[in-house]
Amino acid sequence: MDFGIAISGLNASSTSIDTIGNNISNASTVGFKTAVTEFAAQYLPPIGGGSAQSGGAGVKVQQVAQQFTQGSITNTGNSLDVAIDGNGFLQLNNNGATQYTRNGQLQVDAQGYLVSSNGARVQGYAANGSGGVIAGTVTDLKIPTVESAPTVTSVVKGNLNLDSRSTVPTTTVFSPSDQTSFNNESSVVVYDSLGNPHTLSNYFKLSATPAAGGPSIWDVYSYLDGKSATSSAGVPSVTPQSSNTGITSTTDVTTTAGSGTTAYDAINLLYSDANGWTGTDATQTGAAVTVTSTTNADGSTTLALSTLLNGVTETGPTVTLSASDIPSAGDRLSVQQAPATLTFNASGALVGANGSTSSNIVSLAAPLTDGSTTPLAINYDFTGTTQYGSSFAVTALSQNGGGPGILTGFSFSPDGTITGTYSNGKTGALGQVTLTNFVNPQGLQRNGDNTWVATALSGTPIAAAPAGSNGTGSLQGSSLESSNVDLTKELVNLITAQRDYQASAQTVKTLDAMFNTIDTLR
Repeated sequence: MDFGIAISGLNASSTSIDTIGNNISNASTVGFKTAVTEFAAQYLPPIGGGSAQSGGAGVKVQQVAQQFTQGSITNTGNSLDVAIDGNGFLQLNNNGATQYTRNGQLQVDAQGYLVSSNGARVQGYAANGSGGVIAGTVTDLKIPTVESAPTVTSVVKGNLNLDSRSTVPTTTVFSPSDQTSFNNESSVVVYDSLGNPHTLSNYFKLSATPAAGGPSIWDVYSYLDGKSATSSAGVPSVTPQSSNTGITSTTDVTTTAGSGTTAYDAINLLYSDANGWTGTDATQTGAAVTVTSTTNADGSTTLALSTLLNGVTETGPTVTLSASDIPSAGDRLSVQQAPATLTFNASGALVGANGSTSSNIVSLAAPLTDGSTTPLAINYDFTGTTQYGSSFAVTALSQNGGGPGILTGFSFSPDGTITGTYSNGKTGALGQVTLTNFVNPQGLQRNGDNTWVATALSGTPIAAAPAGSNGTGSLQGSSLESSNVDLTKELVNLITAQRDYQASAQTVKTLDAMFNTIDTLR
């Protein structure tokens, strides 16, 4: 008779009750993993060796084994929460000590670091500042709070319908301030290299009444903030005015692009006997144009033009008049940047831009004076534009630029990438949470605060890697993994462990009665 056997049963049952009680108390702990008490029988060694069976020596607790089964995943709506669906652990840096957890209740501390509920810093790949991450180097994850850099506009896409019933404007010389000099206008906000917004306006003018069967040609004048943005490669156009006397046609006039680096607008020239050639900027009423006249050896006259436009002195085109064009009072000319053109066939379909039959793109070069990169080069794509017998309409208009933006929120991707959303509509990677796996997770040592540390039994941590690789599961943002404790099962186990304890106690009671009986025999 051995009280030790009964006591071993009491101790084992007590440990089992402790384990079950711990499971029950953590039924609502995020990421908690239930444990099971495993028992092993004990036997006395045979006396004197040999094969005689030894007597039982009771029971012992072999181990308290953790059960790393998947807990249910619940959506929380909190963008800082993250759940692990499958194998793996979040790696933490707790003041230099490496820990692992399945608790995805994350926060951002005062320094901007992503931390667990116990304040340990979450490990992962840091952002590289270009929308990606620095893969291979695991570090403390910090959520960048810098503004999103602006994106300069380089492409504008516009789908429009130009009314085929339109007539040629009554005013010959185009001016954005004169609605009688064009048929329709559309505008879009674009951005320079500093993120400053600008208004890009296109003015559409039916060039001439189309012949039967087409084609129809529309002139397109582009202006940025009221200033010409037509490609600098364009050749200036010269239009004699109705009151001219000495200049009979445009064939009597030649023009070349200005020598300045900026574009120019329409310039109206007037000749008077007393003052020679003078001019005004047609787009800025009263803005004076300086005209320098030079008589050439062949008798022709060259006019060098410049004007003060939007605070910038621009060298305009050079205009040469043939020797036969002897100036007389009242001679007038209009010199302006030649417009882009859109050509449509008899079915109303766009054939191409600027005489091309393979490209619908108009290249613009808008000068800027705000310290940003100049000129602002934009390809305006008119693909999809039509000329049907219906009112002018803009069916689609978009551009690829944007101003600077501040961080407004972020979310977790299945591979652990933290994607930030900015006020300017842009998105970018703020970092990437990595997962660590183990050959034997049951060998991990519980460390409090719902964390574990690696041991010899767990094996060497499998290198931290993006979720979904190295046998790890995926991450689910705005969600948490619940405890995998089954309360119903644990309550049944508690009844069983209580009965085991009572049975072992009964064994002690029986042994005590037996010893009392022996004592009475004396």
